[in-house]
Amino acid sequence: MKCVCSVTYSFLLNGAPQVSVIPTRGLRQGDPLSPYLFILCTEVLSGLCNRAQARGDLPGIKVARQSPAINHLLFADDTMFFCKANAACCETLSKILSRYEAASGQCISVQKSAITFSAKTSLEVKQEVKRLMKIPNEGGVGKYLGLPEHFGRKKRDIFSSIVDRIRLKANCWSSGFLSSAGKQVLLQAVLSATPTYIMSCFKLPLSLCKRIQSALTRFWWDEKPDKRKICWVSWDKLTIPKNAGGLGFREIERFNDAMLAKIGWRILQAPESLLARILLGKYCHSSSFMECQSPATASHGWRSILAGRDILKQGLGWKVGNGEKIKVWLDPWLSSSSPSIPVGPAPVNADSIYVKDLMLPNGGWNLKAIREQIPHLEGSIRRIIIGKTTSPDSLV
Repeated sequence: MKCVCSVTYSFLLNGAPQVSVIPTRGLRQGDPLSPYLFILCTEVLSGLCNRAQARGDLPGIKVARQSPAINHLLFADDTMFFCKANAACCETLSKILSRYEAASGQCISVQKSAITFSAKTSLEVKQEVKRLMKIPNEGGVGKYLGLPEHFGRKKRDIFSSIVDRIRLKANCWSSGFLSSAGKQVLLQAVLSATPTYIMSCFKLPLSLCKRIQSALTRFWWDEKPDKRKICWVSWDKLTIPKNAGGLGFREIERFNDAMLAKIGWRILQAPESLLARILLGKYCHSSSFMECQSPATASHGWRSILAGRDILKQGLGWKVGNGEKIKVWLDPWLSSSSPSIPVGPAPVNADSIYVKDLMLPNGGWNLKAIREQIPHLEGSIRRIIIGKTTSPDSLV
């Protein structure tokens, strides 16, 4: 940080800039240089953690045998460290934090920090770790990004706070004098967007979606919280797009599915990302993401991602490359505009017949193999233009 110079400010008096002033309290809030300086500092912290992990001093934890080990995660200005509850790991982490403080000039806020232990950690170990890290607070009981840090199997009680937040905001606004246009803007931009983050992580129960829809309906039609009015138009018609005669309100359940489908698409497009490697290593180590099944012990988050994957399957199709991943009778690959699954009596060994079996080694379609395997769709297959057979198959 010694190579970073502070900024200078100049005040306008009567339209003319005056002498420059050098601040002594650091960068002001909103300074365009601030995010880059923060990233530079956190890169150093991340590098120290990675080097300690490579040496074995701070190995981190694994959620499954085939998942990568992680010892830290960064989100905005929050940092989470993962390590074993022993003296060696605590001393290593303390040294890393001390070096980071000395290099960046930042200090760890002990009052805002907390340590979360596993369920089987003894009281003696907890006290020793707190003493070594000099952090007295114990976490796991608060909220982070609007969600509880720890939650069990009863998701309905946890997610019920979403409805309470929506109703609280709606009741405050309903007491004012809002026009229909004002209500529409608030409903679409604020109320419907309130549960967006939670819906992008978890599948909400159907009963909860109906309660959210009911709260939005009452806000739209009622003038006051204690004075209910008749709903002259059903909510299904209000969710129709504006160009089709509706108001374009969100349908909560479908929006939830769409947000979860985005996670599935991210896993498909970036299988080397940290999120994909952790989840695929835990749940899909013996099959692909599109074919894996949900085990009985799967978390609610993984079940939610699979629900989004099932929605994703309805609109996905394969673009033919080398044909090594596409099953002729089971995957949608016919037609480049709207891929579809071949129709007809599939053979017994349909699971082992791939598109590559219908292609020539040097490129192009093998018409003899097509006429033997799937003769009634020869015309549709020949209309598919294939390039170099070295390019992999891809989902579109």
